[in-house]
Amino acid sequence: MGAVYYKLEYYERALEGKERLMGKAHPSTFDTVMNTAVIYEAQKDYGKAEELYERVLEGYEAQFGKDHKDTKICAKNFRNLSQDER
Repeated sequence: MGAVYYKLEYYERALEGKERLMGKAHPSTFDTVMNTAVIYEAQKDYGKAEELYERVLEGYEAQFGKDHKDTKICAKNFRNLSQDER
């Protein structure tokens, strides 16, 4: 479990840098947001994971559309999160 916490710290630092340098709506920033959501989900912090998945899904849909592969992957992760919470 220690590795999961280490990765969370790494992704949060990367996210801060990407938001500052590339902006909050850059596709690479969204990729990092999604990876951070995966880590929160692994830690069973479903509320934070949900918040991040929603952000990514909205961003991907706005930039790429609903049929883009990245959008579909995010939507699948989000659906699976809802199942994990049960």
